[in-house]
Amino acid sequence: MRSPLRPEAVRSFLDGLRRTGKVFPVLLLLDLFSCPPADAYVDPNAGGFLFQLLFPLFMAFAAMWVFLRKKAIEVGKRILKFLCETIVARHKEKK
Repeated sequence: MRSPLRPEAVRSFLDGLRRTGKVFPVLLLLDLFSCPPADAYVDPNAGGFLFQLLFPLFMAFAAMWVFLRKKAIEVGKRILKFLCETIVARHKEKK
């Protein structure tokens, strides 16, 4: 089956992604969403098992994100305060 996209358009699109460094996530999404249909049976109980397995991991990552974000903001504020105080002190010394 022939692709409806022109090769030069695809090449141009991928070149733009390479320049911005976003080629891997796009290729990953294309791979995930371009799978052929699978004629398979999934046990209804598998959903409960997956939820019990993945939900605590998701919550741990979410908590880690919140904790690290607050710490990064605190460190940034301390650095900014130190720099401001240093600049003000040097400015006063010159006068």
